[in-house]
Amino acid sequence: MGGSGNDIYNLNYHMTTEHQNYFGKNPTLGHTEILGTSNVGKTVVMMTKAFAAQQFGTPESFPPERKLKKLTTVFFDKDRAAEPGIRSMGGAYFRVKEGEPTGWNPAALPPTKRNISFMKDLVRLLCTLNSEPLDDYQNRLISDAVERLMQRSNRSYPISKLRPLILEPDDTETRRHGLKARLNAWVQGGAGCLITRTIRLMWTTWTFSV
Repeated sequence: MGGSGNDIYNLNYHMTTEHQNYFGKNPTLGHTEILGTSNVGKTVVMMTKAFAAQQFGTPESFPPERKLKKLTTVFFDKDRAAEPGIRSMGGAYFRVKEGEPTGWNPAALPPTKRNISFMKDLVRLLCTLNSEPLDDYQNRLISDAVERLMQRSNRSYPISKLRPLILEPDDTETRRHGLKARLNAWVQGGAGCLITRTIRLMWTTWTFSV
């Protein structure tokens, strides 16, 4: 980016050492915080960065050994300020309103290994309480249930359909604090509006971390 003194401003989203070539490596991620009062241009700065990052979306920007050579940009917006810019880049813009179905259903994706793995990670995240990791038994229950769900032809409202497939013991403690109980908030009629019946966007890949 050009500076006011006709010099060049180099922007790096990673923590790297000056004059070292990190192409093909995985340097430490950088973090940027933008603070300011209303209407001073915070969204403008963020959109400028988002636009500038798109130049790295070409396959040539990725190391030859990378299988997936695709740039994914996720932008969390407030009051729809970034919507025009995102749409002008050809991006998909989704509005999330309380109680309204989003149309997002990752279970509607083809049952490939990658998509099934994503669903397992998603369910594990929904079942995690107070950042405490699930044990091997709970992970196995989730894995088996997701595998069975993804074999079905009708996978609308996936969390509602997943709960009966989790084969937990039927005792008081499990009914109160087990995996099914933890998923109650995400069934149809509750926060399940976030993970609903149909899918409005043809996703080709999912990236998710727990």
